[in-house]
Amino acid sequence: MVGWVSINMSSCHQQQRPRMSKNGLIGVFIFICQFSAGSFFSMLSRGQQLVLDVGDDVTLQCEFYMESFNLFYNPILWRKIQYDESLELNIMGNIKDPFEATDKFKVTFNPLPPRYMLGLYVGNLTHGDSGNYTCEVRGPSSRLLGQVIHTIYIRTAILEVAIYKDSFTGDPRDVEHLDSEKSISFIENYRAPLMCVVRGGNPPPEVDITLGLQEVTDVFHVTRYRKVIGRRGFRIVRYTTVLWTEQFVAGPEDDGVLLYCDSSVQGLDVVRANSMVKVYYGPTITCESAAAYVGDKNVYLSCNVRARPSLTVLFWMLDGNGTVVSEGEVVNEYWIINMARLDSFRTYTLVAENNVGVTTQNVQLRRLFRDTRPRPHSVDSQGQKYHSATNRIENRPGYVFIRNAAGGRERRYYVICVIYMWTISVG
Repeated sequence: MVGWVSINMSSCHQQQRPRMSKNGLIGVFIFICQFSAGSFFSMLSRGQQLVLDVGDDVTLQCEFYMESFNLFYNPILWRKIQYDESLELNIMGNIKDPFEATDKFKVTFNPLPPRYMLGLYVGNLTHGDSGNYTCEVRGPSSRLLGQVIHTIYIRTAILEVAIYKDSFTGDPRDVEHLDSEKSISFIENYRAPLMCVVRGGNPPPEVDITLGLQEVTDVFHVTRYRKVIGRRGFRIVRYTTVLWTEQFVAGPEDDGVLLYCDSSVQGLDVVRANSMVKVYYGPTITCESAAAYVGDKNVYLSCNVRARPSLTVLFWMLDGNGTVVSEGEVVNEYWIINMARLDSFRTYTLVAENNVGVTTQNVQLRRLFRDTRPRPHSVDSQGQKYHSATNRIENRPGYVFIRNAAGGRERRYYVICVIYMWTISVG
């Protein structure tokens, strides 16, 4: 893209439009300044963003097109800008202090009218050479006709990355060491603070945050802190980058998942921190379907219960009258019904509670219908055969609660309500 400027002897207007090229160069600055009929100015060089290493050499180019160019009326110079400090590098071919003492800067000028090339060589780069290098071409009365800006970053490695659940204490610019939290805890669906802190890196590092396989960087805000040290003209900046949010939400599906914070500088390896996510959540209940024939024995209603922290309450509600069976209890042990009774085929409710919440889950016991053809044996829901009674049958149904609990990072329960009956042959 090209920015055009039209001027006369009393005005000069500048327009800049950035452009990203495949090699990472940014910015195009082209200016046309009209002095009189048939006279104009055009900046031809493109601004660059360069990421270099300590010890490298670089030559910056400032090429422009101008009719009627005169060094007396059109002074050209290089200027270095670091963090709002601006210093002139040269007067014509002479390097100014404090740059001249380093013996690493050199200005070249190659006139091929109407094209002119002003170059700036910087050798044996150090961290203090980061900054914006601006080539300026001026007209009468020092009016700016055009400029091109080159930005140099001296590559610096990331020192540390850390994840914090709560607010970071102290001034991020002064921190000398980060202690990442190995595990972070949340309550399901409650908003909570979370941050990733990156110390070091130049250019300012890119940071990505993922929860398991899910990219979550977009929910974080980015704040960059910088600490500037060193003498004027050769400042060194130390960055601390903080990605933060006060609104992070985790659910039961995130329990046990790793949270990653990855930070990178172009050309260097990724530096990573990770923390195990713990989510405290109310019970979740998953039940198996249940079906039986009239007369079946030991009919099982089975459910899996997950919860963090552990359950404080767990029981079955057997009917609308509030009949409850808890762990280790047998209810209605001597309640007598006959085999043909159908009221066992109804909805049963499992109730689970912990310190986070209460969950209920209904289980429907469906009735199966037998083949009317004669058969030698009956089969209960557990696959056990028994002979049908030939005499009068008396049935004693009841319910028993069985719980198996598994340990680990969360509590898992396998809960069974057994509907059982004794078949007694009366002679």
